[in-house]
Amino acid sequence: MASRLILDITHRTRYRFDGPTTAVQYLRLSPGNSGGQKVHSWVVDAPGDLFPWRDGHRNLVHSLYIHEPLSEIELVARGRVETVDQSGVIGEDGAGALPPDYWLREGPLTGLGSGVLGQQLRAFIRDVTRHRPAQRLDFLHELLRVIVDKLPYKTGVTAVGTTAAEALALGAGVCQDHAHLFITVARANGIPARYVSGYLLSGSISGPQDVGHAWAEAYVPNLGWVGFDASNGICPTASYVRVAMGIDYTDGCPVRGVRGGGGGETLAVNVSVSPLERRPYGPYTATQQ
Repeated sequence: MASRLILDITHRTRYRFDGPTTAVQYLRLSPGNSGGQKVHSWVVDAPGDLFPWRDGHRNLVHSLYIHEPLSEIELVARGRVETVDQSGVIGEDGAGALPPDYWLREGPLTGLGSGVLGQQLRAFIRDVTRHRPAQRLDFLHELLRVIVDKLPYKTGVTAVGTTAAEALALGAGVCQDHAHLFITVARANGIPARYVSGYLLSGSISGPQDVGHAWAEAYVPNLGWVGFDASNGICPTASYVRVAMGIDYTDGCPVRGVRGGGGGETLAVNVSVSPLERRPYGPYTATQQ
């Protein structure tokens, strides 16, 4: 019998600076209700004034304003989310959402590029799509397998600003790079796709991690949005919690901002995802937010 997970999540981000600094940051750290996911409780703590709002992708964002200079900024997002395995199917976005074709747009990190890197990326896309299955869902599952083989998971090779074309040329990357490459190939084939940031329960108790997780979603007629995690070669399960979505990492990442002063910076991130309990599967309504 299928089961639900109740997940306790803590996401701690700590910045240390060489000297006092002021800052303005945009925090996309709050999950919402969606297909297969229901938020029981969630809070964001930060040393400044927080103002919640919704961005154009309907992510819940907190604008953080730090007026008094600080040498350390700690952000803590924590709460409890209930999930159920839907084989990666999120479904339609609901009333008021952007149309699927909006997600055909290129982003700064998911464009086809130019020069040698662009040529290599286009060649890869041609090779992947040469014998493309007629059914979109079949093609997306095949693409999932191809990216796992083409871009082995390896830390320290890429950075947050690495493009899909650059990651392909480097021949390795992390979840962000896998998502970017998947999205780029899907869009080149006329398939709407988007970047998703969130959390992953990687074991019975995942324990402290130094990052969250990222994957892709693609639009499939008659199913709606379906998730694809190329890093693990699977569609998301009940172990995944969706937080924010964007064209790519640039507008789907957890924290972005600017600061005044402070000199050098040290960043430490700690993510913990723990299962509180498992419940028998049963219907519930999780209204899209």
